[in-house]
Amino acid sequence: MTTAAAPSVTWVRLTVDGVDFTLAPSPGVTLRLTLLDVEPDELPLSRTSPLERRVIIDLLPRDTEAAIRCETQARELAARIGLDSAVLHEVAMEAALDGEDLPYSRVEAPRLLPVAEGPPTLEVDGPESFVRAFTAKMLSDGGVAYTMRRVD
Repeated sequence: MTTAAAPSVTWVRLTVDGVDFTLAPSPGVTLRLTLLDVEPDELPLSRTSPLERRVIIDLLPRDTEAAIRCETQARELAARIGLDSAVLHEVAMEAALDGEDLPYSRVEAPRLLPVAEGPPTLEVDGPESFVRAFTAKMLSDGGVAYTMRRVD
């Protein structure tokens, strides 16, 4: 039995009101993109409450200097897409992925509603340190919240 390696994130482009902000790996920093289903934030929850799709972008620093750069970059991103404003705007996301035997190389989520989570800080989860740069709820267009496709 073989285990596939997790794909690496080449870049992530977030677009709000026609303005792009691109995150890319830099010396000492890699990116992690996570798509997951979670319980909705709104209450009351019922047994039939559908799970909510979310996208999370983390910056993973390798050292203290890189961690400081990650926090700065995450704060710039939050300001650029208006996470600190009273009205949150929809964001579109496109990410380029790379990995051995990966059947897709792009992930697109055309409608995301950002989730404000407070100022970005270095978090530690076991042996891994990260700065959460972006979290958003995926909104579906005709039942489709995101697509994955191959780009050569």
